[in-house]
Amino acid sequence: MLAPPAILAVAAILSWSLGRAGAGAGRIVCVPAAWLATGVEIAGWWGGGRVPLELTVPIGLAGAPLGLKLDGSIFVLQTITLLALALLVTFQPRDPGRAALASLVGSVALGTLAASSLTLTAFGLSACAGLVRTALAWDERTAVGAVWGTLSLAWIVLLWAAVILEVIGGTSVYSAVPVTALQAPIFLLLTAAALLCAGALPWRTWVSLVWARERPAAGSLAVAVLVPLGFSLLLRAYALGAGQWPGGWLHPLLAGLGASTALAAAGRAQAAGSLRAVRAEAVPLGAGLTLMGLALGTPLGVAAAVLSLGGLGLVAGVAPLLPEEGPIASIGDALAFGAPPALVFGGWLLCVQAALEAGPVTGLMGLAGVFAWLTGLAAVVRATWLPAPVAARPGSPAGFASGVGLLLAGGVGLGGLATLVAVPVASDLVPPGSHGAAVSYLGGGAIGVTVPSGGWPAGALGGAAAIVGVVLLAIVGLLRRPGREPARSPSGGDGERAHGRWSVPALEVRPLIEPPWRGLRDRSVARLQRLRVPSQYRSLVRPNAVAVAATRSRPWFWALVTLALALVVTR
Repeated sequence: MLAPPAILAVAAILSWSLGRAGAGAGRIVCVPAAWLATGVEIAGWWGGGRVPLELTVPIGLAGAPLGLKLDGSIFVLQTITLLALALLVTFQPRDPGRAALASLVGSVALGTLAASSLTLTAFGLSACAGLVRTALAWDERTAVGAVWGTLSLAWIVLLWAAVILEVIGGTSVYSAVPVTALQAPIFLLLTAAALLCAGALPWRTWVSLVWARERPAAGSLAVAVLVPLGFSLLLRAYALGAGQWPGGWLHPLLAGLGASTALAAAGRAQAAGSLRAVRAEAVPLGAGLTLMGLALGTPLGVAAAVLSLGGLGLVAGVAPLLPEEGPIASIGDALAFGAPPALVFGGWLLCVQAALEAGPVTGLMGLAGVFAWLTGLAAVVRATWLPAPVAARPGSPAGFASGVGLLLAGGVGLGGLATLVAVPVASDLVPPGSHGAAVSYLGGGAIGVTVPSGGWPAGALGGAAAIVGVVLLAIVGLLRRPGREPARSPSGGDGERAHGRWSVPALEVRPLIEPPWRGLRDRSVARLQRLRVPSQYRSLVRPNAVAVAATRSRPWFWALVTLALALVVTR
């Protein structure tokens, strides 16, 4: 439990120390530390027999005992966070200071995921929010206020829920909270914090805004560590309620919210005017489908959400490493938006199948998820004809190969992941007594995945598709050798390129669907900025004018006013 966050913390200290000493080897320390922490996490869990562990020290923080807990769901979330962090630290250029800050963010995030109480989780989320805000402001000042405000609201709401849980149940420790203490108001507060942290809302959240920054390193780091942390709160809610949420109406409510989030993200992606704007909606789209599967309350839904969350974490680590033009970019975007045979494809397909099997109402939500999925893939195809940015990012070929390799390996081995990881987590969180035998809902092996509505040979189909994709990519690489590149026309006076990502003339590609809410936020903000307070009332909202009046008036007058106010309040 202690080794992975300790490794990252020590690497952060060493990297910062080397940077202060003038040595440029700080990043070299953080890269092996991230992969070592990942290996220790996996080897420790599987080598220890996959037995849940809990550690409590006789020290308290604001009345909450300090403790850590490790079980199947925490292991999955920590592994997802570590893989995304390792990809970003390894293949994104960072100086020693930024590398140290990234390792420190990862260490705090792992500790927050393993916190044994809701109060400690709130404090850990607060620390993560502060470090992420520092990282964002260090790179550039844009899109800092929105992220900081959203994450601050998230941990404040979560602390509010922890305080109420302490009052009603006597404790906020996950393993000691009475089942009856998790009531609907507390659950709604916890859910609000989770959705704010994960960005799983139908409108454009901080998760989309950070991708538009010129320097994506800090933004991608924030998405990689905070999105799994947000979904961990909803997984913890199942543990707090002994496999059930406090009201049956909450399941269709959050499932519908997930489907709405996916539809809104897909609509924004297909109407986007740049590749960066399209790519910014990959994580919100996956977050919506993951929320839809997790909110169903069935073992298949929870298992599908775990697999979808794994693909979501890898996308958060791979998307910043993709170039912004060329066939490699299109292949990476297609896999991020659910093209087979990647892990994203398998997780999303299982989420849709779980929604179709849960009932007629959730079946309609599953169909909405399918429509959002297809719209997202159409947005990737449309993005091929969008003009490339003026300063296109070259990406990292090695990072692309590593990330896509992990995505494809997860898709090919989906049956093994389902059997060894997803089904045990679903069995722990959703006991068989409430929804029947968990194993009958999802099965798999080395070559296939089986669900009640049908299965597919993930190993055979995914392996063949992966081999064909690698061959096609190699052929494209041969055709695009130096000397075979098509000639590009000179840039225009405004600096924009005259060709698109594949050297195709930039056409005016209209969106498939014009969302009615497009531009509503900008118009609302502009209208609010035009509002003015009438001149005769402006002194009421000017504290400096009140201060000047107080200093220039008689002291006895303000003494009488204070006395009168005190009498009114005490009466």
